[in-house]
Amino acid sequence: MTAEVVIMNRNAVALAADSAVTIGDSKVFNTVNKIFALSHHHPVGMMVYGRADFMSIPWETVAKLFRHKHAKDSPCATLEEWTQRFVSFLNTNPAGISETAQEEWALQYVTSYCERLLSEISKSVNASVEEAIERGDSINKAGIEERFLGCAQELIHGVHKQFVEQHDTSPVSQETTQYIITTYGDDLAKRAEEAFESIPLSDGTRQQLREIAFEVLRQGPQSSGMVIAGFGDEDVFPAARHFHVWGMLGPHLLCWVHQEYSSSLDIGFAGGNPASIIPLAQQEMVQTFMRGMDPEFRKAVVGRATTAFSAIVDAAVSVHSGDDAAKQLMRQALEQAVEVESVKYENEIEQYSQDTHVKPVMAVVGSLPKNELAEMAEALVSLTSLKRKISGDQETVGGPVDVAVISKGDGLIWIKRKHYFSPDLNPHFLARYT
Repeated sequence: MTAEVVIMNRNAVALAADSAVTIGDSKVFNTVNKIFALSHHHPVGMMVYGRADFMSIPWETVAKLFRHKHAKDSPCATLEEWTQRFVSFLNTNPAGISETAQEEWALQYVTSYCERLLSEISKSVNASVEEAIERGDSINKAGIEERFLGCAQELIHGVHKQFVEQHDTSPVSQETTQYIITTYGDDLAKRAEEAFESIPLSDGTRQQLREIAFEVLRQGPQSSGMVIAGFGDEDVFPAARHFHVWGMLGPHLLCWVHQEYSSSLDIGFAGGNPASIIPLAQQEMVQTFMRGMDPEFRKAVVGRATTAFSAIVDAAVSVHSGDDAAKQLMRQALEQAVEVESVKYENEIEQYSQDTHVKPVMAVVGSLPKNELAEMAEALVSLTSLKRKISGDQETVGGPVDVAVISKGDGLIWIKRKHYFSPDLNPHFLARYT
């Protein structure tokens, strides 16, 4: 995992990212680059998170291939055109990945996802067995196997339901969907079944597993997130485009364009604030800073209030002296009132957060100079890193924080950037850019 933030106003856009990458379940290295210039001549850059590669090609290599190929091209008129140019570049298969390698990638992608499900099942079963032992219950091999089967079928059913609900919202076109079914459908189903072959799943659950294998490629739950930010040649104010990429099969790029952010005079004149703070990947500390409350804590507060309201309803109905019909009418009236008040309660928390935290911060961000944008971006990433360091969680955010600022006149300027070598010993490296 990682922590990244994009902060943008009319002056410039600042990008900040930590350096951590997790290998496997526990190994963490703090040396990865996540911010790249897409051009040495134009004000546009890219920041990535999630999967560190595209079809096993490091994103750093992909960014530099793009930069080399388009070094002498004319600039793009808008940031949107830069995004389209980069996506089109990916779709040309710049590394010449063979069809055999694409097939193996697809199968491995599904295998990796199934292994992650098996890991979740094992953790759940182990926790269940430990609780049973603490209670003094007798546990035998047959009991553990029964728990494992029940947990597996429950998890597969839940994942399948989630994929089905999101089926129609998948960014993959019908043409790409048909290509995946025709070319890889049987092999994907077989690979998923092989991952669970030691578990005696029911026929219905195995069918759900086969459908999951197909949907994993359509919906990309393990993707690379990225932001392309900066200016097109005709852009007066900066913009950013957030999207996800997870692979390529034949002529089809598996990509999902998520959201576009912009900063313009129209936004300011319309009463809005032409500034954006966009947290990526691990966002909880940025959300806490911006909203004044940890997102999970806020969810717990709202949930506890709802539970308390329900308990009050039960208590009021229990002391009602009327018959069952009267009690039922009273319960319905109170439950309707609770539903209304619960919504009002949550809305009032959100309004308080906006008025006392979000709006004052955004008003200042809208007028920050470039150096202050950079300092704020670095501080928000460092805050997440500090939280991981002093908590019991794995340190999935850490290492040096790289910071870059992109402005119309100066292009991409590095404020902080780590090197795996000493620049003083490698003057030829710097000479290539002068």
